[in-house]
This record gives sequence, structure tokens and C-alpha cells, in this order.
Amino acid sequence: MLFDMLNSMRGPEIENMTTSDGLRTREALWGAICHDSAEPDSPRWHEEILRERR
Repeated sequence: MLFDMLNSMRGPEIENMTTSDGLRTREALWGAICHDSAEPDSPRWHEEILRERR
């Protein structure tokens, strides 16, 4: 539901949000992302950088 709402929003709608509405929207989005159990795989270059730093 949240993602459907965000997908329907356009740049001007987001830009014209009040500060508190924008923060509430970001908090809701972040909450949805944090509770998603499917984590994406790290890009290959992450592993390469970590190896170089050891």
C-alpha cells in the first residue's frame, strides 16, 4: 500500500509536502524497508574493496 502511494506521487507532489508530511512519509518508507526480510545481494565490487583494505 505504501509503495503504491509512493509510486503514484510525482516530483512536485513530493516537493510540495510540508516538512512534517515529508518526514512521516520517509519514516514510513524506511520502516517498510527495514522490515523487509529479503535483503539484496551486495554488489561484487563491495567484496573487492573489502579485500583490498585488508
